Amino acid sequence: MNATGPCEAFFLSGDSFPKDDRIEAALAARLAPSFRAWINTHEMLRRLGTQDFNGTMEYRVPSVVGLIQSREEMEPPVLIGRSSGARVATLSAAHCRLKGIVCLGYPFRTPGGPIEPARTAHLADLRTPTLILQGLRDPYGALRIFDDYALSPSIEVHFVDCDHEFRIRPAQWYGLAQRIRTFLACLAASQRAA
Repeated sequence: MNATGPCEAFFLSGDSFPKDDRIEAALAARLAPSFRAWINTHEMLRRLGTQDFNGTMEYRVPSVVGLIQSREEMEPPVLIGRSSGARVATLSAAHCRLKGIVCLGYPFRTPGGPIEPARTAHLADLRTPTLILQGLRDPYGALRIFDDYALSPSIEVHFVDCDHEFRIRPAQWYGLAQRIRTFLACLAASQRAA
């Protein structure tokens, strides 16, 4: 999906891919024109030469970093990650230049399980500007995230009236898209001023 914005966006699905395609579709319909190109999970799999979605961090992070580094495009992209895709996005930031990261339903912990430092320790030092959109009823992490986790000053958290699956009304998708556009506009303004 080609558009006219200043950079590319990569959408990184969660482990429930392709079942959660509706989330990517809802965002792409509202955000793709904000980017030069919108690269979804299907396109990334095509570029990787596979149809199999391997959900491990050990596979996904180097694969995403490799795709980003192999592009001819010099402008750093924005990564938009959903659930485990958000984890991939934030872990990838240590290995490649990114304009920004948007996370939908960051998986801070396994529902009902203990705190898992491997999921979140890197968030304390994350330097890439990041917007986390987190459901108020998300069993992977809701309002208590500020009590349980150290988050870098580069991370902004916005709570959404939803669960981890982002079951929201169409009007709420427009509001989320506007929140993301505002984040991207602030990024662009601060990067121009720097």
